[in-house]
Amino acid sequence: MSPSTIIGLLLLACGLVWLAINGGALIERYRMTWYLEEKYGEEFVVTNIKKEGSGLGVRGEINAKASPKNNRSLTFKIANMSNGYHDRYPEALWSSQAHGEVKRYIQANLGEHVDFTARVATRIMPGKTVPESLPNGKIPSLEQALDKYRGIVTYSLSVRDKSSIVTSCDSPTHGQLDRAYKIIQFLKSKGVYSTMNYLYSSDDGSSAPSCIIMLQGEQLETISNSRDLIKYYKATIS
Repeated sequence: MSPSTIIGLLLLACGLVWLAINGGALIERYRMTWYLEEKYGEEFVVTNIKKEGSGLGVRGEINAKASPKNNRSLTFKIANMSNGYHDRYPEALWSSQAHGEVKRYIQANLGEHVDFTARVATRIMPGKTVPESLPNGKIPSLEQALDKYRGIVTYSLSVRDKSSIVTSCDSPTHGQLDRAYKIIQFLKSKGVYSTMNYLYSSDDGSSAPSCIIMLQGEQLETISNSRDLIKYYKATIS
């Protein structure tokens, strides 16, 4: 057997081993990409394919990350489960839109030295759901979704306020409570189930304590003025 033949056989063997290891992922990437493009009518890129939760007699599910080809910074989860493919593209798109409107609101009402994360999600409610199949694959805007899927779509905000040094988590100032109340006013204006984590924390390297206000759903709805927040103002758990 000539050296060239031996090299050719080795390359073929390596190729077969690579295909055995990665072939399933390549097929799954194709299927997921096709599913998304058929559903939404645009091109997507699928990466990080992983099989999770499988075992003896258990199928598990295949999870991956995806993003629109024209907006790679927008990522979301897609999964191949026992009942078919499911994705979180609408929630990722709504969260991106929420980030923009929250940023404008914070800049106008709280100024600088404020970090935040805005997240729009969906929750399971009896007899209510965001349809898997959207008309012409068109995802409604955030504003339309909050109105159309009221009770299903939720709005969450996590805020870190670095505008002042906290001296005590026992006695918040009027100014600190007023700033958190502005976020509550924003969330209540959405008219949907909301959660808020408002953290007071300096990043100047000082040993000042970090304090937080956490509210969700019905708790948030009971707040009618900034003084109502006093009982929720507490030290973070270190």
